[in-house]
Amino acid sequence: MKNVSVSNIQSGRDTNITIAEKIVDSMNRIERSDADPKLKEAMRDLVQQITGLANDKRLSQDSVKNVEDRLDKFTAEVAEVTKGEHDRPSYSVTAEGLTEAAKAVGEVAAPVIATVTKILGLLAVAV
Repeated sequence: MKNVSVSNIQSGRDTNITIAEKIVDSMNRIERSDADPKLKEAMRDLVQQITGLANDKRLSQDSVKNVEDRLDKFTAEVAEVTKGEHDRPSYSVTAEGLTEAAKAVGEVAAPVIATVTKILGLLAVAV
């Protein structure tokens, strides 16, 4: 089992410690899952993109927290799906929520939306 740490969350925001902890939890959940290596890679990309959003000083703490909360739920559901413990409609709804939260922060989150779309494609093949 590989534990992941996120060391590039910048200080200066009260919520950064909580965000960093949730991001690390999300990444560790995926690393421990039975997911296909391509899916794990896409999920790592997603986590790194959201880490980048957490560091973007142009975004409000509330916007970043909303995206991060949805990432946390999405990674939990993806990990469950790869174990056969969850169904597609739930993770699709969660992915939609993550995409909508990313859209709300603006153009800077375009890579997040593209990665979520890629992950959904990988899950469709895997499930």
